[in-house]
Amino acid sequence: MSAVPQYSQPEPLALSMGQALVGWAERQAELRAMRRAAATVGRAHREKLSRYAFEQREAAILKRIQQPQPW
Repeated sequence: MSAVPQYSQPEPLALSMGQALVGWAERQAELRAMRRAAATVGRAHREKLSRYAFEQREAAILKRIQQPQPW
């Protein structure tokens, strides 16, 4: 065994840095995909709540219109 440190040569250091960079880029891509998926789910949920709120308002208006007016 030589007493030379593991990263004394530029090639292994560059290879290690390149692998770390690739790993980082892959993690970033995974995170972006997860955020996109979460945004899609969130958007669908907001649309569902919006439709529900609209239907509730519409039902309340119709109920109010159909009640006899005490003039």
